[in-house]
Amino acid sequence: MVKTTKILVAGDFAPRARVSELFLRGKYGEVLQDIIPIVEESDYSIVNLECPICESKNPIVKTGPNLCTDASVIGALKHTGFCAVTLANNHIKDFGPKGVTNTIEELEKADIDYTGAGKNLYDAQKTLYKNIDDETFAFINVCEHEWSIATETEAGAAPLDLISLHSQIDCAKEQAKYIIAIVHGGTELYPHPTPRMKRTYRFLVDCGADVVVSHHQHVFCGYESYKDHPIFYGLGNFCFDSRKRRNERWNEGFMVNLIFSTDIINFQLIPYTQCNEEPKVKLITDNDTFHKRVEELNSIIADDTKLNQLYNQLVEERCENVRSLLEPYTNRYLKYLVKRLGGPYLKSNRSYIHLLAHLQCEAHNDIFIDGLRKIVNQSL
Repeated sequence: MVKTTKILVAGDFAPRARVSELFLRGKYGEVLQDIIPIVEESDYSIVNLECPICESKNPIVKTGPNLCTDASVIGALKHTGFCAVTLANNHIKDFGPKGVTNTIEELEKADIDYTGAGKNLYDAQKTLYKNIDDETFAFINVCEHEWSIATETEAGAAPLDLISLHSQIDCAKEQAKYIIAIVHGGTELYPHPTPRMKRTYRFLVDCGADVVVSHHQHVFCGYESYKDHPIFYGLGNFCFDSRKRRNERWNEGFMVNLIFSTDIINFQLIPYTQCNEEPKVKLITDNDTFHKRVEELNSIIADDTKLNQLYNQLVEERCENVRSLLEPYTNRYLKYLVKRLGGPYLKSNRSYIHLLAHLQCEAHNDIFIDGLRKIVNQSL
């Protein structure tokens, strides 16, 4: 009989709104009961913890919301049966280095594995090795550069740094049978990889990763097989309640069950809806419709011309956002007054913060540079 090992990977988990209220009362099953049998059937399971475990004090200055949760999330993880969490994401440092270290301490006390963050950059870039069914698996977790990255002296997340990743994968090949790279990145609410993402994730396979999994976009994307290795470009939210979002792409996602058998890697997609009228993760029964949608996304990934066309449309849609970052005074009379009076060309410190976000984060930078290029071409 051929031995198989199942590794379950899930997307963004941020207990908020109604879910947070239920967790505080210990009602984990009301939210997660549907997926417990799936987790129990796996040999190892990992989910992305999208926020630090800490008191909501001293948020850092950044773009976007500052997210956090409390220790009740530990109870939810244990109740559901998750073995590990990924921590390299754009929210893990929302409440500073202390929020990161407190999260790690809570996970260690609960005997829950983690990867992707640490008390400094060296710790954050450590690979998680696990012996599962007498085989060693390596889990490597990184995120794009926003506001969460660790430094040599400060706690935070492991960055998407291709030179470091190449070395990390090389080391993992010497110690592990299989390498699973989990990347947090991409363009939010956009259901396709950008051309850069496709090149980057394929490069990780070329370096030696057996599987690449991505999350962050809050919507699910397609997948491809590259040199017989699966690349999943976006899992969507796992459990991320928003009082304003119902029956949207935000409320859909899938987990991926990776099935390792000898030298063959198979997989199963497990679709669900999350936090619609009820604050729960609910398995989808209409798999045919779901798989048809995924196949449509896959066909775009396989067609570079179509992928580039859709990306160019996205850049076109975001051009005004790019323009506003560089030209805060759009009215010609205001521009004249600013010039005559010698006033500031940037409206406030928030302008600098937004500009920095677009320059340092890979996904934002893609659109910023290409949008700026389009603006320049249109002006010629």
